[in-house]
Amino acid sequence: MSSIFWYYRLVRKSKNRAGSPAPPPGTPSKPISLRDLAAYLGLSRTTVSLVLNDSPVAQGLTPETRERVLKAAAELNYKANYFARMLNNKRSQMVGILSPDFGEGYDASILTAIERVLIDRNYLYLVSSHHWDKALIAQRLQVFAERGAEGLILINTPTETAPDLPLVSIGGLEDDIPMTRITMDNAHGIRLALEHLHVLGHRKIAFLKGHSQSSDTELRWAACEETAKALNLHIYKENVVSVGADR
Repeated sequence: MSSIFWYYRLVRKSKNRAGSPAPPPGTPSKPISLRDLAAYLGLSRTTVSLVLNDSPVAQGLTPETRERVLKAAAELNYKANYFARMLNNKRSQMVGILSPDFGEGYDASILTAIERVLIDRNYLYLVSSHHWDKALIAQRLQVFAERGAEGLILINTPTETAPDLPLVSIGGLEDDIPMTRITMDNAHGIRLALEHLHVLGHRKIAFLKGHSQSSDTELRWAACEETAKALNLHIYKENVVSVGADR
């Protein structure tokens, strides 16, 4: 056996003055690998991996074997190598999420909903903002791919190029990149809002326009003008304010 395993056997007997284990000279400081753990147990790496990953196949092993693997992993403080596991399984369980600015309530609320679903499915996620910088959008998408993301979610984000990964766009404009699109019926939402104010007797209404680069801004504004015209509402220029990139 290597010195690292002799060290773990001596841990309970050998203490330094502070009460912490005192490793013998020459003991490796690096964490033990799956190979080391398997050698210590006298089992194959496949068997140990199946138990540690709680694979259904591991149920075919004896309870004693499964318990011995888990006990040894805990005693030796074994930590799985994430990247090695990702290569073996060809899965990262990770998604990249890109938005203009998560400081805004709209994007933050969408992220919260996405997070709930990903947590429920045991997925991790990488999050970044681009603040409408086209070069940053392309760079962030590439970084997500390089970090092992299995898919990408774009919130209100335009893109001209994207890595060859499953892609979902929420509120994005139409383009030539193949992706799943989740769009909103802006005309219907604007109509409901203005009709509600009209029924309440309001005739002089203020309008707040979004970023000029936002994929939904012009669609929503066109719906505002069309609905206002249908309701005989005048849109006063001094009551229209543009926010974000236009300020």
